[in-house]
Amino acid sequence: MDGFLATEHPDSARRLLQRIDPERLNRDDRARWALIMGLAEVSSGDTLTGKKFLDRGMRYYERHGSDGERAAAWYTYAQAHVKTGNL
Repeated sequence: MDGFLATEHPDSARRLLQRIDPERLNRDDRARWALIMGLAEVSSGDTLTGKKFLDRGMRYYERHGSDGERAAAWYTYAQAHVKTGNL
């Protein structure tokens, strides 16, 4: 699942992501799950919940991950801000 599904079909993305137990994922996958869930929440209009998930994912990638992973995380974060009109 990627940002496209989360922005273009946020309700479907949310349903799919809600079937995943993030506690069973490793830390990297859990951070990515949080970013995509946050983007889906923001895209469906729930900016408060979306921001919570996005911030959780960004905290992880600020401390961990490669430069490429950080760039992908920031891109996802920026997509959410574009959706809300905050960028």
